[in-house]
Amino acid sequence: MILALISIFLIGVVSGEISPEANRHLDNLIDENILFEYDEINSGTITNVVDASFIQVKIFQLFDKNCNSKEECGHFNQAVLKSGDSIIELTGPAVLLPYIVPGFQLISEVEAKEFEKMLDLIFPVFFPSGQEIYQENNTWVFIREESFGEKNGVIVKVDDQGKILSINKAEAIERNNFSEENGEVER
Repeated sequence: MILALISIFLIGVVSGEISPEANRHLDNLIDENILFEYDEINSGTITNVVDASFIQVKIFQLFDKNCNSKEECGHFNQAVLKSGDSIIELTGPAVLLPYIVPGFQLISEVEAKEFEKMLDLIFPVFFPSGQEIYQENNTWVFIREESFGEKNGVIVKVDDQGKILSINKAEAIERNNFSEENGEVER
């Protein structure tokens, strides 16, 4: 969220919509009240599946008058994908589709487990109990967690050779409840 706001302001600066004085004020506000820490997410599992690097950004907002340091205020995390000069906010697993390694094929449980490990590193879950992987025709289902009796996860549609065609986040997943045409979960 805060990255989106900063991006909007930066776009405004580039397009000339913010005056130089307002821009300096905004820069001072950000410099004084928002701290960023960066950690690269490294793993051979990631590079086997996705052709990009990932950065975990910790964002500390010091706007609250009761906190003077990052230790007092807490933070939230935002993962970003870096490919070449592009940095993309990871809003969900669908963002990964253009960056799947061209030779990666999801055809067996071995590749499915590797894909799941990549998801675990980039999109960690709070309560991993109930994780499950299964395949129905050309659709792979990755149950990531169960919450209030509903299974939530990722649906991956592949072609006959195992090339990934789509990656979608899904809620309330039930077995044997897929549309044959597009591999989406029917609700």
